[in-house]
Amino acid sequence: MDAPHVLALKRYFETLTLESVQDLAKHYAANAYFKDPFNEARSIDAIEKVFRHMFENLDAPAFAIQEMWTRDGGTVFLWEFTFRFRGKDPAPQRFTGMSLLRFNAEGKVSHHRDYWDAAEEIYEKFPLLGSVLRWIKRRIG
Repeated sequence: MDAPHVLALKRYFETLTLESVQDLAKHYAANAYFKDPFNEARSIDAIEKVFRHMFENLDAPAFAIQEMWTRDGGTVFLWEFTFRFRGKDPAPQRFTGMSLLRFNAEGKVSHHRDYWDAAEEIYEKFPLLGSVLRWIKRRIG
């Protein structure tokens, strides 16, 4: 059975809004570390900035946690992220990723590392850049 702080974090991410970003400190340590393909942050304030930026630049961003595993003080969330780009292409976008989470003694996140393929999930959706990346993939594969 998963610890209460893990279940609370799951609920937090599945209901995350621009307004609730301010509640990140309820779940993250003050000196928490965060990294994804676009960002690296080393404090709660910097991590809040990353999530605020997400809401300011995407329409309707949302996480749905599909599965989770907890072992040896860490948790992995397998999630699906949905959103819309602002501007020209309002089509819904969706991709899957994983978060590796480590917790401190108080049950707050001390380390959060997201793993997802930025090239496939984001860059390949841009016409010129996408065609180059798909060509490279075919050549390597």
